[in-house]
Amino acid sequence: MSNWRPDFQPEHLYFVTTKAVDYAHLFQRDVVKRLLVDAFDCFRARKRLKLFCYIHNNPCQPHWGLSATPAEYIWSSARFYLTDEPCIIPIDDARRLLN
Repeated sequence: MSNWRPDFQPEHLYFVTTKAVDYAHLFQRDVVKRLLVDAFDCFRARKRLKLFCYIHNNPCQPHWGLSATPAEYIWSSARFYLTDEPCIIPIDDARRLLN
């Protein structure tokens, strides 16, 4: 087992993304989405990370076809930023970084 750990700097913002081979729909079932969201929220609760948002326009891409607008997709944080309504994903408000 390796002792390697990533060297994250707390004062930096990181953009994390993944791409599935052939755009495989890995997160079709809500229970799988919920597991991922709960894992992120656990790290947030322990002050290990802050989560500010997903790529808002991804659900609108033709190859996904999940929604017509970013705010319509229930699993998107776009709803929070575009309408000030709470979203299903617990996030930290990125607008506070600008103040």
